[in-house]
Amino acid sequence: MSLRQRLALSYGALALTVLGGGLIALLVLGRAAPALEGTPDAARFVERARLMLLAATGAGVLGAGALAWWAGRAVGREVGRAAEAARRMGLRRAEERRLPNDDPTPPDASFQPLHDALAEATRQLRQRTVPRAHLNDILDSMTEVLLVLGPARRVQRANRAATEALGYEAGELRGLPLRRLLPEAEDAGAGSGNDSPARGEGTLHCEDGSTLPVLFSYAPLHGERTGKQRAVCVAQDLSERQTAREKLRRSLEEKDVLLREIHHRVKNNLQIISSLLSLQENSELDPRAARRLAAGRQRIRSMALVHERLYRSGNLAEIDFADYLDDLIDHLVRAHGAEHVRFERRVEAGPLPVSRAIPLGLLTNELVANALEHAFPENAANAPTLDLRFSTSGTTATLVVEDNGTGLPDDLTTDDIENGDSMGLKLVRTLAGQLDGTLEAVDKARADGGKGAGGSGLRFTVVFPCEQNGTAT
Repeated sequence: MSLRQRLALSYGALALTVLGGGLIALLVLGRAAPALEGTPDAARFVERARLMLLAATGAGVLGAGALAWWAGRAVGREVGRAAEAARRMGLRRAEERRLPNDDPTPPDASFQPLHDALAEATRQLRQRTVPRAHLNDILDSMTEVLLVLGPARRVQRANRAATEALGYEAGELRGLPLRRLLPEAEDAGAGSGNDSPARGEGTLHCEDGSTLPVLFSYAPLHGERTGKQRAVCVAQDLSERQTAREKLRRSLEEKDVLLREIHHRVKNNLQIISSLLSLQENSELDPRAARRLAAGRQRIRSMALVHERLYRSGNLAEIDFADYLDDLIDHLVRAHGAEHVRFERRVEAGPLPVSRAIPLGLLTNELVANALEHAFPENAANAPTLDLRFSTSGTTATLVVEDNGTGLPDDLTTDDIENGDSMGLKLVRTLAGQLDGTLEAVDKARADGGKGAGGSGLRFTVVFPCEQNGTAT
């Protein structure tokens, strides 16, 4: 049944309903009329009601018919237009099917601007948007463990490196708290109270109970779509690095032990040589030869003290020169029986490397031994005093050995000391040259012009640079 026929039936039923209602009302009034004949006003009222019902019923029937006719015409026109549009669309589609496949002409020229705009928007969106699959491929290609954390710092996303390192499946990792997997990261970042970025070293706890040392980085996520209490944690396996570090540590310890053993053996060998010279000295009948053997033994002892200090020191590259001088002077005092000599030691310098400490120690040994042996005769008027000073200032170091003894004999000058042929003086000049320094000897009485204001005795001054061959002392 068509739409027009349905409308006609609907409006016809409406008209019949109105007509039937009117007839029923007329019948009711007709039955009530005999009862009201005795009352003139009631009879006139009934008559008027009949006329009004007849008029209303007729008007309703006519109105229903007119409405049905108008609706049928209107619906018919719309249906006709829809049919015509459908026919045209069918013809257009048929025409499109007949066009070549490479014909870019749109079906309707009026949609061309919209078509172009949508194509351009699609192209730009593809250029600016990273596909989710591509992003997942990037995360899974990382060799570092990556954990994306949600509320309460529970794992929401983990890359492939995380599942392989921890031994969990991706579904098993989801929902696990960060504290269970990497407690140091939560303590350093989330545990700080304000959920701030943090990094450091920690321990990654795997599913099988094993652990991995890692270097982690924890940072909260910020953005409109991230919400609150979101963070990302990245961890890098340090197993190989720690293995290499442990190998290097053991290698350094072995070298340290080896160097200490070398210094210990050198010291022992020097002590053996010193003992042999002491035996030779005791059996020597010639006093001059015995003194020379004793001087050689003292020089060897000064070198042995350096190696002994290095063996006991925590740093094998340098020694504390102040402590070294204390040991050296104590040894020289005992060797020369000079307990009556008052020593004044003033050292204002830091540790010295071995390359500087050994020649400086030998040079100090020669100057102090020379003063103890020649400066203080038994009948000296003044209390014997030996002043030893060592200091550094900028790039220059200065060693001063000064006594208040008898000074030089009348037949000797300071030039004789600086250019003398004795073993001790040659050794002092050689050691000063090894330090790239200068040696100065001053007879204090003669320097004062014999007035005595400068005192008596000798003063040796050695000045040398703190750096030698590019190495700082």
